[in-house]
Amino acid sequence: MLKKILYPVLLLLLTVSSQAQQLKLDINGTITFNSSDYMIKEAGKDFPSTINSASTIQLSISFINFWDKFFDSGKKWKIYVSKSDINWNQNINIEIARVGEGTSFRNGKRKRIIGGTQFRPILNTPVYFFRGQNEIFNIPVAFKVHGVSVTEGAQEIESVIMFTIYED
Repeated sequence: MLKKILYPVLLLLLTVSSQAQQLKLDINGTITFNSSDYMIKEAGKDFPSTINSASTIQLSISFINFWDKFFDSGKKWKIYVSKSDINWNQNINIEIARVGEGTSFRNGKRKRIIGGTQFRPILNTPVYFFRGQNEIFNIPVAFKVHGVSVTEGAQEIESVIMFTIYED
C-alpha cells in the first residue's frame, strides 16, 4: 500500500523539481525622435552628431512557471540585444542604454539589475545588454543614433531590434 502511494508522490516531486525556468520578456512602447533634433535651419549645416530618442520603451521580465511565481525563487536572467537590417545605411550607428530600474511587485524580495546604463552599439550579432534577478517590470530603455548626415542624401532606413533573454 505504501508503495502505491509513495510512487505517485515521488513522481510528482520529480516532475516539479525538473521544471526548466521559463522566462517571458515583454516590450512595450514606441521609440520616437524629436523632429527638432534633426531639422536643419541654416544652409551648409549638418544634422547633430548624436540624435537621442525622445521616448523610451519598457522591458518587463516575468516568470511563466507557476512555481517560480509562487515561491518568488530569485531566478537570475540576462538580456542580449541585436539588430537585423532590412534597409540600413552602414554609416549610421544605433546605441542602447537602460535608463531606469523598473518596478517589482514582490514585497520583501529585492529586485536587482546590473549593467546596461552606458550606451553601447547594437550590432547584427547578439551583444550582452544587462542582467537581473526576480521579476521586474517596466525597465526603461533609450536609444541614440549616430552618423546621420545630409551628405548621405534622403533615404529610408529600417532595422529590427531583437532582445533575447537567457537564464543566468
